[in-house]
Amino acid sequence: MTKVNNIPQVVFQPDTSSGFQKGIRLIASAVHPTLGPLARTVVVQSHNAKGTPVILDSGADIARRILELPDREANIGAMFARQVIWRMEDQVGDGSATTALLLESIYSLGLKFLVAGGNAPILRRSLDEGMRLILEKLDGMSQPVEGKKAFSRVARSICHDSVLGDMLGEIFDIIGEFGQLEIKSGYDRELRREYVAGSFWKSKIASREMISNQAELSTELIDPVILVTDLSLSDPVQIAEFLSEVKQAGYKNLLILADVFPVNILAVLRTAGTRNDGFNIVGAKTPGTTEVERAGDMEDICHLIGGIPIISAAGETLGVFRLRHLGRARRIIIDRNYLNIFGGKGDPNLLRQHISKLRLAYSRAEQNDVRERLSERIGKLMSGAATLWVGSYTEPEIEYRKGLAKRSAKALRRAARSGIVPGGGMAFIGCQEMLESERVARDTPEEKVAFYILKKSMEVPARAILENAGFDASEILAQVRKAGDGYGFDARTGKIMPLDDLGVWDVVDVVKNAVRCAIASAGLALTIDILVLHKNPEMQLDP
Repeated sequence: MTKVNNIPQVVFQPDTSSGFQKGIRLIASAVHPTLGPLARTVVVQSHNAKGTPVILDSGADIARRILELPDREANIGAMFARQVIWRMEDQVGDGSATTALLLESIYSLGLKFLVAGGNAPILRRSLDEGMRLILEKLDGMSQPVEGKKAFSRVARSICHDSVLGDMLGEIFDIIGEFGQLEIKSGYDRELRREYVAGSFWKSKIASREMISNQAELSTELIDPVILVTDLSLSDPVQIAEFLSEVKQAGYKNLLILADVFPVNILAVLRTAGTRNDGFNIVGAKTPGTTEVERAGDMEDICHLIGGIPIISAAGETLGVFRLRHLGRARRIIIDRNYLNIFGGKGDPNLLRQHISKLRLAYSRAEQNDVRERLSERIGKLMSGAATLWVGSYTEPEIEYRKGLAKRSAKALRRAARSGIVPGGGMAFIGCQEMLESERVARDTPEEKVAFYILKKSMEVPARAILENAGFDASEILAQVRKAGDGYGFDARTGKIMPLDDLGVWDVVDVVKNAVRCAIASAGLALTIDILVLHKNPEMQLDP
């Protein structure tokens, strides 16, 4: 039994639906201006009315800043829509405004049918069936992204910034779907990119005294052997025996990756590495901030260099060391932030098998953070990396453009994997004929209404884009339909042209996720009959 310090308010129909609809509509209206190449922006003031107002063009960011509405029934609908939009942003990185508009349209049209006596559970099942058909139709429209020109066109369609889009297109053409991309604040007004050869991990050199290049604060090792472990080195005797064995084997350059290098161990390493016998020793922090990340990074590095890790969780110590534990690389550079490995000398077949295993895990992963981590690991092993330096006139502009670049990069990765469909809402318009045919063929009222709702809702994103660009949406859509299949409207030029010449594309994975998220969420919302409102949301359950 729920125990609260106040009397809850129970809201029944029709107040439940009208309040819920009001909240969803408010969120959709707030993000509506952000859709399209000639979109508007939304200014958000902090809740205490202090500080500089923030100018936003991301539907998810706008919705996230709407924390509470004074109307309690509307507030539940608004927070429901807010969560749907933010989940879309978190999982996909784009499509939040489209999701909001589809959700509002499907819910509002469905509500009209329920008020007239329709059956909510059956309507929801029919909407789900229509969703599956829409997803199949979108799959049939999709085409792969290949080459710099195609990547640039997709990037420009996502970020509506031609310079940024062209640079991101070039970057992803080079580094591919899994390549590493760091986006940093630049020190001038332009965009710059820098490509990095080899594979790199976040790490740091164990001691400044091991730095050989004081100008760049880095150390380079040629043809080194590498020991990979997550041990906290503590026994000077074991270290001395290990160094002696490596030296006797004739190796000249040694890198030790370990968790902790105490002062006494660093003294042993310095002593062994400063003798006039050409034996160089460098220590660096084992990559990874958590135990799970560290285990994955150690596994990846050892596949790259052909070594065997010495793992503390297995109860191992440096006393188990044998020369077979050492990996090798053509060159290594370590600085205060990164470990760069060039030309790892591991078995190429075993490395390919390891990458294939990671790709399979990536394809099966459902949690977004797990997928991102696996994508990062694959990118490091495939040796594709770039840094994009984002500059502008002011710090807020730099941060805005960096956010735009990050969202676009996330969508481009999905484009490389899943393909693209015509943008500007034209892919949704392309589903309408199929939905109308299904509506005519259906028998029950719920099925016919469900397919009518989906057909009408599919044109909502295109209408929003046209309205934001200052056009009469009904007139333009009529002209597009008259032009026939394969034509679309360019809101930037005001012309109807073939879709291939339009140059506006959406990532099919983003479009499909928007459809899936909006229809499923609207169907769920349509089955809500009662709201229970508590003044204090912090509730405790009786034992």
